[in-house]
Amino acid sequence: MNTTLLEPCPHTNKLSHFIKPPLAWLRTDLSDDDWFFKISLEGYSEILSFLKILKQESLTTAFYAFNDLQSCQVLMNCIKSALDFGVGFAILDGLPQGISEEEAKAVIWMLSSLIAQPIQQDYNWLPLEDTVNTVLKNTTRTSVSPDYISLQVIQEGRTSCLASSYTIHNYFLEHHPQLLEQLYQPFYIQPINKDIDQQLKLCEPIFNYQDKPLRLLINNKVITGFEILEKLFADESLWFKHQIERGQIFFVNTYSVITFMDHKEDKEESFRTIYKSVLCNNKRRIHD
Repeated sequence: MNTTLLEPCPHTNKLSHFIKPPLAWLRTDLSDDDWFFKISLEGYSEILSFLKILKQESLTTAFYAFNDLQSCQVLMNCIKSALDFGVGFAILDGLPQGISEEEAKAVIWMLSSLIAQPIQQDYNWLPLEDTVNTVLKNTTRTSVSPDYISLQVIQEGRTSCLASSYTIHNYFLEHHPQLLEQLYQPFYIQPINKDIDQQLKLCEPIFNYQDKPLRLLINNKVITGFEILEKLFADESLWFKHQIERGQIFFVNTYSVITFMDHKEDKEESFRTIYKSVLCNNKRRIHD
């Protein structure tokens, strides 16, 4: 697949300096303390009390009626700090087992609300491989750009691959600074089937720094259009891999981390269904 890049625009906002850890990281830089969080006994008790009230009240009423979430709030503050100023993703472990799907939705909504404002979505249960792309597509259409996505597993399955957007940006800034200038501009992709009379497709810039912080917009079609990206993304040291288990919630900062599925490590029969919550801050975060 061929790509056609546009000339750099001098008026485009760009990130012009290197970003240091923990925002920029490689797999070998990470430890469990960076991303793994466990619900305390006090927090577990708060969740059970919340679910008890939920049996009698609506979700919104239960959330505002039950204000004894001190342990959960402290925990979610730590997770938000990891999302904003740390490695950009987190796994929360230790959720109640044996609860219904509706109760699982309520728990992820409640905990996510302690981080940022959930955005109402018109779709619920999705295969994990479709989730992030669907979220970004739908929220782009409604002019709402999500800050975070949280996912909760219902069925077992796929392995998630995570990489730091800042690490990728640092690589281009060091090794391909001229190309990086062009990656801040829209570009054209040549259709795969050249025998069909199709117009070039105009794609959004790969890097966007207009609203700050940096955002990396990329998918498999874009990667195959750039040989440099293909080689970079084949580097195993770039990726952290993790399979989310039942009883866990996965939180990701959609600005600082990109997510793909690793089909190579999946079993043929593996399939995982999740519930997602899309979150948006009232104010944008700006890194130093």
